[in-house]
Amino acid sequence: MKKEVGVLFLHGFTGGPIETRPLYNYLNARTNWVLHSPTLTGHGIPLQLSHPYANASTWIFEVNRAYDQLAERVNKIVVVGFSMGGLLALQLAAQRRVDALILLSPAAKYGEWRHLVGDIWTKLGADLLKRPLPRQTFYHLYDYKLRNTPIRAAFHFLDVLRYGKYCAKFVHTPVCFVHGKRDGIVPFSSSLYLYRRVKSEHKQVIISEQGKHHICYSADAEGWFHELLRFIERHLHLSNSVIINR
Repeated sequence: MKKEVGVLFLHGFTGGPIETRPLYNYLNARTNWVLHSPTLTGHGIPLQLSHPYANASTWIFEVNRAYDQLAERVNKIVVVGFSMGGLLALQLAAQRRVDALILLSPAAKYGEWRHLVGDIWTKLGADLLKRPLPRQTFYHLYDYKLRNTPIRAAFHFLDVLRYGKYCAKFVHTPVCFVHGKRDGIVPFSSSLYLYRRVKSEHKQVIISEQGKHHICYSADAEGWFHELLRFIERHLHLSNSVIINR
């Protein structure tokens, strides 16, 4: 017998399921939903973006395949997309039945570098003083990704972004955006741009004042995780038995 709800998690460019793992764990602890978090070709650790099939066409195919696999097991589907995954999520919602859409730091625009520069200065200071990096500083990840991302893969990433922005105007699914005001990779204006572009009757923006790009690791994440759960429950018209209080 099918379960009532499934959640498909889509990670970002050069990332992997770890980017949304805190939200995954939160929902897993509080619901009986089917959670599915695939890794797109070339992504994860180690990065293998030089793989011949690490391209936009493959990633779009894999997202659709993951959707079909989940649809075989559940009656209602929620798609959570982080960064590039947010643009892939918009493509799904424009073409398939998606019951609720969660877009985390969706990458329609790029480059609030002043916040990233702050992380770099923090890293340099930590090196000089031989101190550990403070929580919420992801410089080591940026450094690793820059050194392991071929130009060809970056162009495929831009293809995903362009197609996702185009698809946004065909989305009518209830959608909730979450974005950090201190995001050094994707500016907050990216979520506002997509908010205006989607045709959804029910849409919401959650702002994390101190959140950076990896929004699921923000200090205030537990609060908006709860708000997202209520958003999903409300728009899927779920029965109380679906939510488990543990």
